[in-house]
Amino acid sequence: MRKGWISGESLPGEGCVEALYIHVPFCVRKCDYCDFYSMGGASVAAMEGYVDAVLREAGLWREQLEDGQLDIRTVFIGGGTPTVLPKSLMRRLLGGLRAALPLGGVDEWTVEANPTTVDVQVCRMLLDDGVTRLSVGVQSLEDADLRSLGRTHTAAEAEATVAMARAAGFARLSVDLIYGIPGQTEAGWRRNLQRVIGMGLTHVSCYGLTYEEGTPLEKRRRSGGVRSASEAEDLALFRLTGAVLEPAGLKRYEVSNYAVVGEECRHNLTYWRGGDYIGIGPAAASHLAGCRWRTPGNLGEWQEAAASRSLLVEDFERLTAAQRRAELAMLMLRMREGLTYDTFARLLRQDARRVFAVPLQRLAKAGLIRLNPHGAALTDRGMEIADTACLEFFA
Repeated sequence: MRKGWISGESLPGEGCVEALYIHVPFCVRKCDYCDFYSMGGASVAAMEGYVDAVLREAGLWREQLEDGQLDIRTVFIGGGTPTVLPKSLMRRLLGGLRAALPLGGVDEWTVEANPTTVDVQVCRMLLDDGVTRLSVGVQSLEDADLRSLGRTHTAAEAEATVAMARAAGFARLSVDLIYGIPGQTEAGWRRNLQRVIGMGLTHVSCYGLTYEEGTPLEKRRRSGGVRSASEAEDLALFRLTGAVLEPAGLKRYEVSNYAVVGEECRHNLTYWRGGDYIGIGPAAASHLAGCRWRTPGNLGEWQEAAASRSLLVEDFERLTAAQRRAELAMLMLRMREGLTYDTFARLLRQDARRVFAVPLQRLAKAGLIRLNPHGAALTDRGMEIADTACLEFFA
């Protein structure tokens, strides 16, 4: 790990930031499966200090980047659980970001929330302050699943939160679901998907459960307290997801994401299409003109850096040309639209058909991608093993 101070002189002099991510490291209680940098039970004073630091760092970005390097179109406030911030602090955060950065061109502003952490007044405040999209961390609509994950809400509370947000005025609503939860069956996962369809949502993210090192859930698995789903079971649930959601109009547009056409998460599309983005907050990642880094996952260290008008980073890396090519191909292929030759050439000034002639032909022969005059896209089988298939570009 490389840790150090990054100065304005060492930032790339090119690239254009299209997306802004704000990491809020606070939760009601940390879930048993979560390895994101977050903490439960923080004081209001700690949250006030956090908001101060975010706005300082936002101002520093405005000073360090050239005008042509900032064309922010999407803002995503994630966590953690951003909506554990008191309403007054959330309003200060939203208004402060608008004052610090040129956000007049933003056409999607997302805030993540967990069930029971928002009410009608909070939703209306978010809408009044420019938030256009609410992403609710439901994870499951089965109480047994929620208990397995260590979630603090019930299925009924999750449904009530979504209904309340819609009644408050949110037209763009998304939920996250997890499959492969210990004890979950195909019938249970089907019920989850059917209940989501019944809620009239326009965006659903469905992720397979992962057992991250050091989490309480991973420790329980290691001790034999829970059994993880097999690869065959995970694959069956992955296939079932598309089979249930797609006929209902929620089309897979990325390996784990489904949406009504036009309701895709534009912020995440920036990542998958190789755009530049900056992250503010502890453990937030950034990418600019082939350089990437993240801030340390330590609230105190990050706040001290912001107070001294510095950017403290870890793992700062200038990607080689080969790394940029391979990573862009991998990211684009995660989407249903796939790797488009024109976009690849615009971003990297290279012809993907030439630099990836061998892996493209190999994957096509294996039935994992389909080639067309404009690009390449994963087949259904390719989607099932996307991570493995994309390793061809790194060979």
